[in-house]
Formats: sequence, C-alpha cells, structure tokens
Amino acid sequence: PGHGEAHARMGELARGRGDDQSALVHSLQALRTDDRAETLLAAADAYRQTGRPGDAIALFQDIIARDPGHVTALRALRDLAVAEGRWADALPAQERLMSAVAPDERTSEQTSLAGIHYERGRARMAEGDLTGGTAAFRDALRVRPDFVPAALALGDAHMQAGDPTQALRVWERAVEA
Repeated sequence: PGHGEAHARMGELARGRGDDQSALVHSLQALRTDDRAETLLAAADAYRQTGRPGDAIALFQDIIARDPGHVTALRALRDLAVAEGRWADALPAQERLMSAVAPDERTSEQTSLAGIHYERGRARMAEGDLTGGTAAFRDALRVRPDFVPAALALGDAHMQAGDPTQALRVWERAVEA
C-alpha cells in the first residue's frame, strides 16, 4: 500500500482503460509517498478528467512553485485555466512560459499571450469594467501589434466610452498593421 510507484502505474493503467475515478484514487495514493513532478502531473490530470479543475490547477501551481520553468506544467495550467475562463491563472502561466520555451517556439506562445490578454479584456468588458477591458486589449496589442481582434475590440471600447476619435485611430493603426 505504501509503494508510490505501484500506485502511479496503477493510475496509468486505470487512465488507459478510461477509469478516471480509479486513476485519481491511485494518483492520490502515489502522492502520499512520491511527490515528484511526474506524480503531481498525473494527479492533476486525473483531477481534470474527473471534473475538478480547481484541484488540478492547484497541483499545477505546486509544480511551478517548485520548478518555475516546468514547461509541461505551465502549458497544462495555461490550457486548463483558458478552458475554465480563469484568466488570472492563465496569464502568469503564459508569461512564464514565454521565457521558458525555446526561441523557435516563442512566436506561437506570443500569439497565445495576446489571445489571453484579449479574452481577459472581453471578460472585463462583459463585467462592465471598461477601463480594465481597454487595458487588457492594449496589452494584447503590445504583445502582437497586428492582432486584429484586439484592435477591433479596443476601438469598440473607445466607442463605448464616447471617444470615436480614439476608436478611429486604433482601427486605422490596425489596418496599417
């Protein structure tokens, strides 16, 4: 019962046959004696599969606290946070990921960062936070000046704020980009 690697392997087998609940039970038992990143990742994935994203996010954050450049955990945290619309968790993970990935991967990660800023802006606008939404759209455009959805949304935010001149400037810059 105290052999962590045996439970980890049993969790893998359960996951392979589609038994997510058993995979979670075995992964959690493995964590009692084995707190390696691989074991934490397996438990986080089991939490995600059983519909417990908050617990999965907490485990991913634990891995990142131990190893701030753990690319697998950063990507998993970002992806889960994005899927859950938890932009406050997705943004720092993506920002860390930008510095942790190889240079040839930075362009796609930069696009993801701009997208997270954009979605954060949309969420803030939906909450009625015009200032926060505008700032998030600007952040997206700082990351990717040619990110048209953010430019359109920023222009719309300026229109909503009653500043059509600024909206027109933003849209003109987007056309030029």
